[in-house]
Amino acid sequence: MTRTLALTGILMMATVLVVPSAFARGRGHGHGGERGDRDFSCRGIEQLDLDDEQAETIDALKDSYQQQAEPLRDAVAVQRDELRALWQADQPDREAILAKMDEMEANKDALRVMKVDFKLDMLSVLTPEQRTELDELRSERRERRSERREYREGKRGERGDCGDCQRRRARRSWDDE
Repeated sequence: MTRTLALTGILMMATVLVVPSAFARGRGHGHGGERGDRDFSCRGIEQLDLDDEQAETIDALKDSYQQQAEPLRDAVAVQRDELRALWQADQPDREAILAKMDEMEANKDALRVMKVDFKLDMLSVLTPEQRTELDELRSERRERRSERREYREGKRGERGDCGDCQRRRARRSWDDE
């Protein structure tokens, strides 16, 4: 009996400690509400046969980009919250809202420029053969993503429509031919 109570207490404590940290990551994509490594556009690079020097150079580029981008991403997140607060005011101030939007867009533009520079620097490390292979990997990935999207959209039609709606849609597509 005491063992069961002790075990239940431990499980409850673990739940209390773990669940809030899962929600603390923020909303949105990936870690901290941002898109995580997706911003680095390195997908597929790990599948290339990089030599040690190339791998170290790309890792250094990623680290540098992350260090430079993090303060800007944080600033954008703060500005997004400030903009939301401006909109929720009893009397929203048009000029303040537009100024905050301009601030936020300036930081987003700086992030976009940094991303372009990172991509160009990363590509300059690769050999022409590796670039070709990376393009092929990305093309395959786009195809798979497109196939998944088409599959999901087809499933949505099967689940979401009643029989009459499906028949009408089929009739319309036959009439268009």
